[in-house]
Amino acid sequence: MKEFSNAWHNVRGITSEEMRIAAVEAEQKYGDIINLPHPVSEKHPPLSMEAKAAQFSPFAALTGFEDAIAKAGRD
Repeated sequence: MKEFSNAWHNVRGITSEEMRIAAVEAEQKYGDIINLPHPVSEKHPPLSMEAKAAQFSPFAALTGFEDAIAKAGRD
């Protein structure tokens, strides 16, 4: 198992040993499915990147953010 000495994703500040143990536990729990190939539907063709993006375009978490920035810039 590789060392997690330079783990940028280690936001909790856990040790390398704790990360190693977590990786071993994940392998024990999910080892039978971790390396399975991604399922591909025989009925439905894969979505294009444009179609995938369109699913999220109506969602605007920061509605009004652009206006607020523009107003702050004017002030």
